[in-house]
Amino acid sequence: MSDQRESRAWGEDQVLEKWHEIGPLIDVLAQRADTPGEWRAAPGSSLAGDDRASAPYQVSHAVHQCLLAAIDHAHAVKRLVFDHQELHTSAPGSLSRGFIENAATAYWILHPSGRAERVARTLKWHVKNANDRSTALSNVPEIPPPRRPVGEQIQSMLDVARRARIEDQEYVRRGYRPSQPVEYADVHAGVLGVGVLFSWQICSGFAHGRPWASMGVLEREELPTADPGVVDMRLSNDFTRTLFPVLTGMHLMEAVLKLHRARSTATFTSR
Repeated sequence: MSDQRESRAWGEDQVLEKWHEIGPLIDVLAQRADTPGEWRAAPGSSLAGDDRASAPYQVSHAVHQCLLAAIDHAHAVKRLVFDHQELHTSAPGSLSRGFIENAATAYWILHPSGRAERVARTLKWHVKNANDRSTALSNVPEIPPPRRPVGEQIQSMLDVARRARIEDQEYVRRGYRPSQPVEYADVHAGVLGVGVLFSWQICSGFAHGRPWASMGVLEREELPTADPGVVDMRLSNDFTRTLFPVLTGMHLMEAVLKLHRARSTATFTSR
């Protein structure tokens, strides 16, 4: 993983070599994502036990969804930047943000050593999903509401929490902030370089059109205008700048998949 920390000093040839290295790896991830049963929890594994404790909100299903979303974003940025060499200024950051955030969420769910906390985080993930869905649909009256009101859905999650002996019901009910798993992975996942959180923050800056990100990261060229004291700014991206957050996501994905293998095989023991 030291390549991420050292990559700031790379030349163009080294950057392109790294893209050639990780591009096929991302393609392999995309193939795995399209393979039925690829991330199944084996009978007798820790993750299978988590699924029994969290049904019908299985831990492995939430993790699987996060993996699929992360890989989809990674494959999209790889196709855009590496395959088609389209160096948009903001889009690679937005896609890398989705890659990092979803991989971090999978890590956040899987990492705790205790089953109760893994189940609790999965339920918090479902609470967030239910609340977001309710908020979105409330603004579109033409779409039929969910079969069960959001309060009833969340109550069913709290019932699961109680069966799983999670004492703090409010902890589950609060859901979570999208940045929370990123902050957690930044501390626990052991990703070198600028870190998971800072990479995600830069990418979020691009996704939201924040000048601090674009002006701080992209190549800038000042162009004069007819207005005194005002210049136009031409911003451009390159393979080096687009590589850094993708490398962060790839190292984080490596940590997630290693953890998933441990949790989903029958030889792993955990509470």
